[in-house]
Amino acid sequence: MKFLEKDLEDIICEGFINHTAKNQLLNRGLTLFDRHLFYKRQLRIDGVGIADLVIYHRNPYYQDHIHVCVIELKRGTISNQTIYQCNRYIHGITRYLDSRNINHTINGCVIGNKSIIDMREIEREELHMINSYTYDYKVDGISFIYKELFNV
Repeated sequence: MKFLEKDLEDIICEGFINHTAKNQLLNRGLTLFDRHLFYKRQLRIDGVGIADLVIYHRNPYYQDHIHVCVIELKRGTISNQTIYQCNRYIHGITRYLDSRNINHTINGCVIGNKSIIDMREIEREELHMINSYTYDYKVDGISFIYKELFNV
């Protein structure tokens, strides 16, 4: 059986709807579930493309503010191109929220089975905060390793 990007997306989304799955993923290193979140799969962003997964929540203290995280999934290797792809989605969503005067913070996350990101080659002027996870899919299930790439 081949492990597909959709399988990775299904596993992560199960954590948003199933408390047991959420705890299992947290125990296996995926820490995206620290708040009550809403999510959209395969979100079309006008003029940019389709983001794999976008999660968001309202700040309980500032109801007029939302936090958004754009997640780009790769079945294989995440690279500098993955960072730029995620950043394009972030800019597209930022334009949308700004045009509707919605207060927000936004960041990104890339997830793949290995990483060849070279931070020395990334132009940071227009980049948002983006983090990464690598995953390992074995007979006993999936596990994740978190890495903060940079904080802009």
